[in-house]
Amino acid sequence: MALKTKREFCQEVLHEVYGGMPPSSSRISERFVLTKLNDAIANLAVVNAYSNTNLEGVTYADDTFYISFNSLTLTLDPLTGYKYVTLPAMPVGLPSARSYTVMPTGDKKLCNKTMIKIIDRNEVSRMLSLPKIKKVFAFIQDGKMYFYIDKQLFPLLELTTVNLTMATADGGMDSIVNMPMDMLATAKTKIVQELRGSLMMPQDIKNDGREIKEAQA
Repeated sequence: MALKTKREFCQEVLHEVYGGMPPSSSRISERFVLTKLNDAIANLAVVNAYSNTNLEGVTYADDTFYISFNSLTLTLDPLTGYKYVTLPAMPVGLPSARSYTVMPTGDKKLCNKTMIKIIDRNEVSRMLSLPKIKKVFAFIQDGKMYFYIDKQLFPLLELTTVNLTMATADGGMDSIVNMPMDMLATAKTKIVQELRGSLMMPQDIKNDGREIKEAQA
């Protein structure tokens, strides 16, 4: 069976909610269904991660929930002196920065796949005070991933781009939903039930900032 796009999934949900093609006056848009789908994916990713804790106590989500973003350009923050990249999507909230895998790009003699270590924001001061470890430390703050590069350890390194893989539920209408069929079916059933329930509720009318219930016949 071919993989579905999120648009196809949303159209299928609306078809089931309305028992056919949604009317032109439909209260529920594809964009609203997309929001519901992304919320469902995020919740499933967290549940999946906590069922995947390995023997070392590391919690991780299946590859299904990760999306890769390549050659993201770093910008220098003049206040801190750290380079950063703005996160391209909203991450799923996994513990200990397990939502991210980041790798440098560029000269293979200067860059290796394990040189970047992601740490929590509250670990930054402690890590910088410890004996020197030949790592580039990265941490998340204000929707950005910052990189601390010790020039004594990496005198020749000019990190300009990175490849970032994130556990995320984000993605537009034309992105692929590559969840397993059982998870996708569970998400669809839940969303259809929620939306059918919302259609049974009376609409509210806004008037001068006050909500007025529609008159009941």
